[in-house]
Amino acid sequence: MSIAMNLEAEVGVSDADVHAALVACGVYETVGSIDGFKGNFPLSNMFFAFNRADADHSRIRAEGYEEDWMVGCRCTFVYVVANFDECRRQMRQFLEELTSLTSANWVLTFQYEAIYAARDGRGVRYSEEL
Repeated sequence: MSIAMNLEAEVGVSDADVHAALVACGVYETVGSIDGFKGNFPLSNMFFAFNRADADHSRIRAEGYEEDWMVGCRCTFVYVVANFDECRRQMRQFLEELTSLTSANWVLTFQYEAIYAARDGRGVRYSEEL
């Protein structure tokens, strides 16, 4: 069993920003794809898939999120339930690293429905346990 968390980040977050945040969390190997890359966090085995958003899919999908910025990329993180606490710790570390690397906005949701964390004009907020 697994849990999927979805990160949407504003235009301006580069592949290099995401990659640097991942490396800071212990991810050293990724596999490239047509519009992004994917891999696993070694300690938790949490899977991630990073993709650039195209012009047709650049609106924020997070339900109930009222900010208005354009999505430049999305990243899905799949928690391994057996390693839930480590996945949660690494997810928060990743968000902190990304926040330190870029001033862009982002929102993290559970399946685009429940907002767990966000960075926007109101600062960084964690509204639920990751």
